[in-house]
Amino acid sequence: MMMNKCAGLIAKIVGLTLVGLGGLGGCAITTPSEESQFFLLSSPAIPSQTFKASDVAEKTVIVGPIHFPDYLKRGSIISQVDAHRHDIAKLDQWGGSLEDEFEIALIKNLLKISPGKPFVSSSGVLPKRQNNQIKIDIYRFGRDSDHTVALEASWVWLNSRGDIVSAGSFRETAASSAGVKAQVSGMSMLVEQFAKQLLAAAP
Repeated sequence: MMMNKCAGLIAKIVGLTLVGLGGLGGCAITTPSEESQFFLLSSPAIPSQTFKASDVAEKTVIVGPIHFPDYLKRGSIISQVDAHRHDIAKLDQWGGSLEDEFEIALIKNLLKISPGKPFVSSSGVLPKRQNNQIKIDIYRFGRDSDHTVALEASWVWLNSRGDIVSAGSFRETAASSAGVKAQVSGMSMLVEQFAKQLLAAAP
């Protein structure tokens, strides 16, 4: 009887210890350090404009969905080490998800470059309906091993009937000096260049 009680007590102690360690492990993974820095992609201010109801269906462009590879779906900022490895920053974090940051910066650049045409997120305010649409796949977005930042993507423009009007790919780099701030600045410039290519192929 005494052995059973001892065994039960040991099991409880071990269980509580494992739960505590599990909790600490979770904090280490999901909670940024107090020394962490948080970054956002820069984007231009958008024009203030109003559209008539009759123009909305004809002119509105839905941006998205935008698909990112799994390795970029994290809070930490990623840098490419070589063709087969990437580095995950321990302290440098995105202020939000990189997918959302990219979508916001892209839409704001589209609105700035092409005033007079409303661009909205595929998950945003527009109800489900047929409009011109841009669908995008991102393959690479971040610092390369040679002190440049790169954006690689493919895209398609669809008309209001869902037919493909144009399609293409984008591969550009920008110089980036040392430091995460310079990296994020270069990445923001690439989003602007990408927006210009998309608009050049608009239906």
